[in-house]
Amino acid sequence: MGSEGRGGSQYSRGNDRAYTSGLDGLCAHRARRARDIGPGRAVPIRVMNEDFTLYRGESGAPKVLAFRCAHRGTQLSTGWVEGEDLRCFYHGWKYDASGQCIEQPAEPEPFCQKIRIRSYPTEEYLGLIFAYFGEGDPPPMVSFHHATT
Repeated sequence: MGSEGRGGSQYSRGNDRAYTSGLDGLCAHRARRARDIGPGRAVPIRVMNEDFTLYRGESGAPKVLAFRCAHRGTQLSTGWVEGEDLRCFYHGWKYDASGQCIEQPAEPEPFCQKIRIRSYPTEEYLGLIFAYFGEGDPPPMVSFHHATT
């Protein structure tokens, strides 16, 4: 039996875990199949009719940031991964996984501390990458155990 009707959230059969707060719309969304993006790569994704940037740091951990650089609006997925950070192709601004700008070539060092883009909690599970796009901290990832007979 699936978990339909539990607290307003719905899960399809076969899902073992999902972010859930018990309210519709406050759950993680599948962003991409995990095998479709390797370490050190960045790709554009569209979720709920909005664009985002999905990348894997060199460690392999998936991360989701805003679609565009805060400087000139360049699509961030055209940039490149450096360690666990993402550098914009256009002017080289570099963002960490929290969306904080950590480097701006030709700009005073303290200025980058004032720039931050949106970042989204991301987790890989069962060969899929999930991201939480709601406000505030994500609800905990919950395991749903299926009965075996």
